[in-house]
Amino acid sequence: MGPLIFVLSVAFFIIFCVKVSTSKSQKTSTPTRDKKEKVEEVIFTVTTGRGGFYGTPHYSEDFINKKHCSLAKKRAPTINENISAPVIFLQNKEWILTLRMTESRSIGFKRTLTIIKKLPSYKEYVAEEIKNFEVTFKKENLHDFKKIYDEVKNLKGTQIFINGDLIEKTELSKLLRCAVDRSLANEDFCYGVSRWTLNPFGCHRIKTRLIGENAWYKYAYLQDGIVYIDKKKILQNLTMDLKKYRYCPYLDIKGVWNNFLMLPDIISLEDENFAVILTLDGKLDILNRWDLNYLGYTTYQELKENYGDRLLSKK
Repeated sequence: MGPLIFVLSVAFFIIFCVKVSTSKSQKTSTPTRDKKEKVEEVIFTVTTGRGGFYGTPHYSEDFINKKHCSLAKKRAPTINENISAPVIFLQNKEWILTLRMTESRSIGFKRTLTIIKKLPSYKEYVAEEIKNFEVTFKKENLHDFKKIYDEVKNLKGTQIFINGDLIEKTELSKLLRCAVDRSLANEDFCYGVSRWTLNPFGCHRIKTRLIGENAWYKYAYLQDGIVYIDKKKILQNLTMDLKKYRYCPYLDIKGVWNNFLMLPDIISLEDENFAVILTLDGKLDILNRWDLNYLGYTTYQELKENYGDRLLSKK
């Protein structure tokens, strides 16, 4: 009888440990997006080759059927590479942020719970034997959410989801700083609030600017006497910059794409709005009217006197 009791005790102990381990793994797992949620995928595909450069947005079939966009194709100069680099963004019809907390003894938790219980979206429920307190926000209430989040962001058991995706707190902090400022401004905010953040795309977190040192026209190369804009490089930079802010409620990814397509493919040496210059090390430098004024140039003759034959522009 003694050995039998011992064996049964060991068996029950093993079952108990497995159950606890499984329960913990379920509690810490990242929730998946609700299957009922309608999500529209926007895929940027960059393809270069001997046939030229093409950037084509591909949308979900449902998105196309509702005519929310027009598929545009733009041809630019030939690049001697053959690369296909898709980048996927999710364009949701409605932006929903969810704050989820578990019970805590801290004063911040109790104070926050008192506030969110008054909100219409508040709910509480038990999952895996843990009580959860949850409230949702739309982009119109982003400022209210930030006030609440500042109270509980460092509390253990606090989680933030945007459209069902668990968001890291460091990523959320960057997003909030920009999005809250935008919520207190207007749509022009996204095109820049100073000359340092002016951009032609519609997101001032994009590092490719409208003017200045990192302007879009700096991505250019000279071939057979023609100045081509390296739109492949610009698009790659756009997608990398936007990945960090892909959950921004104000990011209009279709608008960014359309603005990208509007950039010219070439800059004429006859264009009075630009000065095309060869640097001393043989590289290409391009200045627009704002750059020229900033550097103190007012006439073509002044440029010619300073740069001589390195000034490629004709006027």
